[in-house]
Amino acid sequence: MREKTIRKEHTQDERHDAKKTSKKALTRFILKFGRKYLTSYLFSYILFIRYFNKFKREIRKNKSTEKFSKNLDDINNFEFKLTSQNND
Repeated sequence: MREKTIRKEHTQDERHDAKKTSKKALTRFILKFGRKYLTSYLFSYILFIRYFNKFKREIRKNKSTEKFSKNLDDINNFEFKLTSQNND
């Protein structure tokens, strides 16, 4: 008799990692292809646009101002004492 195989449900993180690795492989292939078959001016222009867009995306990203501790002042005073050069 043939046994029934149980299909494993993939988590969202696993699917995201799979997409990420396939995207990296595709990007690497496109860059190798572009470097080999495009003129250096056109290839450098494509790289500039790519990294400029990445830079803009990072600049626009929402900044986190969430505090993870309520006693940050105490922690900072303690660290200042440890790292201060003028300990008496």
